[in-house]
Parts: sequence; structure tokens; C-alpha cells
Amino acid sequence: MKIFVVVLTGDKAVSRIIGISKTALIPRDIRQKHSDIAILSYSIDHSTTLAELARYFVDRCSDNIGVVVLCDNRFPQLAQALSTPLFTVIFDYTFSGKTIHNYFGMVLSQVIKTFSSFAARFDNAKYRKLLLLPLRNFCGDEVRQLHALFKNGVRPDGKFNDSIDVLLRALRCRQKPKVETKNQKVYIVDDIDRLYEAGHEIHCKLETGVPPHHNLCAVTGVYRFGKQYDKDLHFNVSTEEETIGGVFTNCHGIAEERAPCSHLNMFPNDFFGAN
Repeated sequence: MKIFVVVLTGDKAVSRIIGISKTALIPRDIRQKHSDIAILSYSIDHSTTLAELARYFVDRCSDNIGVVVLCDNRFPQLAQALSTPLFTVIFDYTFSGKTIHNYFGMVLSQVIKTFSSFAARFDNAKYRKLLLLPLRNFCGDEVRQLHALFKNGVRPDGKFNDSIDVLLRALRCRQKPKVETKNQKVYIVDDIDRLYEAGHEIHCKLETGVPPHHNLCAVTGVYRFGKQYDKDLHFNVSTEEETIGGVFTNCHGIAEERAPCSHLNMFPNDFFGAN
């Protein structure tokens, strides 16, 4: 897996140092263990738009990559916006009184270890579908708690992946077959008895055009918590009844009503299209 570390900084001098030093900022033992890492800097200021950043990250999407964002703590709104699709860590722009090399050496060591451990869980097929559940529509405390570990910036400490493991175990307990059926399909059941099955067929395509979509919809359509995923992956959402319908929240946070149908095709970023 190639890991891109993108430093969003409001300081052009810091951006230049990162551009010159590159992976030399990473401690040697981490570089030796994770040889396929690239460090990039991206200068931001208070005029930087989410649309600009969204284009930047979508353009870098490719198979089997991880994206870690280190965001200057003077721009919390950008960090929060990116923290669902990308593995986002907020850093202290004063470097906590350390030199830039010492500070980033410390931060990068913690972040890369934490992200690599998380990525191993994501790459495990039995966990990936749980980590890709639609965050707005799947009703369950475990998913809300999972999202909370990321959405205000990851704390890359020894407890982070332990917390992930606790929630994954709880989510696995939600997997069960339909009651009134003889097939062996396994569904993830939420608190309002909606059944989520990872769909393998490709007959519905993710839509991200602006408008009506927002710029971030394209990013959440290919990344989850820093890991790139198959943009055709979706969930077939149904119930024990013959039909499912009602109000669902789409990928840009707008409530939409759907007439009763056999199932919904819902993507990890909460886009739901025609069956």
C-alpha cells in the first residue's frame, strides 16, 4: 500500500521545508518498515475552498492507497470537513516549541504506525464492509461512535485501534440472515431493522456532479477514513417486509423521500440511486 501524507499548512516556509525534506522527516525505523510513503505539502489560507481540496484529493485517487492529512490547527473547519474521507490529524502550527524536524518526526512516527494498523483492519474483508457502512443512514451507536473517532481529527495514540476493535466486534454481532428466508445471505441489521447487504452487482453508478451534489461527495465516494475503496461498492438495503421506503439522508446531508421499493442501492457515502 502506498501512503500519501499531505500536510496542509498556512505557513509557506513550512511548505518549502517539507518539499525539500520530504521523507527525511520520517524517523528511519518507520521509513524502513513503510518504504512506500510520499510526503507532500499543500499551502492553505483562509481563502482555500473545500472545492479546491476536493479536486486535489480526487485527482490522486488510485488503487490501494492510503491518504493521511496533517492539518494546521488554525484551519479546524477544513480538518473537520476532510476527516470522514481522509485519515486526518490536526497538528500544532507552533510545533509545541520544538524544531520542525523534531516535531514532525514525532508526529509522523505516531500517525504512520496508527494509520498502518487501522489500514490492516480495513483491508480485512470481514471488517471492510463494517467500516464502509453509510454513516448518515445506518442507525446504531457503534457507527456513531466509530465516526466520532475520526470526525474531529484522529488522536494517534495506543488506544485508537483498541477502540476500533471494540466497535468492530459489536458491529459483527449485528450480522444475521433474514428471518423469513432460506438463503444464507448475511445482513448487517441496524436499530430500526433495516438490513444492509454488501452488493456485488454493478447496475447503479455513484453520482457526484455539482450541482446538485457538493464538492465533498466525490471525495467520500472513493475514500473512507483515509483508505481508497471501490467506487462501485454499495449496499442493498431492505427490510423483513416486502418493501422499504421513507425518508433517507443523501450524500450531501439532504433528506429525500423514497417511495416503497424492494430495496435501495446505497453507497458508503450515503448516495442512493435507482435500482
